[in-house]
Amino acid sequence: MLKWAVIGFALFVFLLLAAVIRVLVEFRIGVEDSGLRVEVTLGPRLFRKELSLEELITGLSRGGSDSGRMKAGEAETIKGPEADRPHTASRDIRRQLKQGMMLRREIKRRPWLSRMTRSAVEIRIIRWRSVVGLDDAMHTALTAGTLWIIKGWILALLSCLSRLHRPQIEVIPAFDGRRAESTLHCEISLRLAYLVVIMPAIYFLYRRTSSLFDGSRRVETEYATGL
Repeated sequence: MLKWAVIGFALFVFLLLAAVIRVLVEFRIGVEDSGLRVEVTLGPRLFRKELSLEELITGLSRGGSDSGRMKAGEAETIKGPEADRPHTASRDIRRQLKQGMMLRREIKRRPWLSRMTRSAVEIRIIRWRSVVGLDDAMHTALTAGTLWIIKGWILALLSCLSRLHRPQIEVIPAFDGRRAESTLHCEISLRLAYLVVIMPAIYFLYRRTSSLFDGSRRVETEYATGL
């Protein structure tokens, strides 16, 4: 009896690890029904979540309110150019891009991890369309070019980390007025057996690149301030 129980449990674990998880992500901003939709299925639907844009913004601001608050005593000790420098969204984007490039480089240095990652993740469909207009032709063109660069970098990272099938990417400059629209539709297949192996390694590399990036930023800041 114990023998058959062990065999049945081993078969169950094998089937579970051999299973494929499918993830659907839809994100819309600046259009009708803006918001986020996520579905996860493994045979039957395991998870479904839909958030409007207002709910998504409220959730993000609520989650970051405590961590982003600075004590009065800490604020008074900050002096020099860093105190007056605004923390813009573009700076955060650049930081994430640089850290992502470091993570990609670390993964490509390990061929076994790169092969397993591509076997674990398959992006079957990705459609990403953006429309941008800033009431000024030059600023609109520059912003559209920047979006192309960002999307191209993201596709390069995804192609390194997954099997990517014919992405459909658009950036449309709108010179007739002020507009900001973006719609993303992405369908992903995940092989659970590979994920169990690669996720600890990728998490370790992510923590390592984070520490390396923060260390390089501290060195640059100290050099710039003359400390």
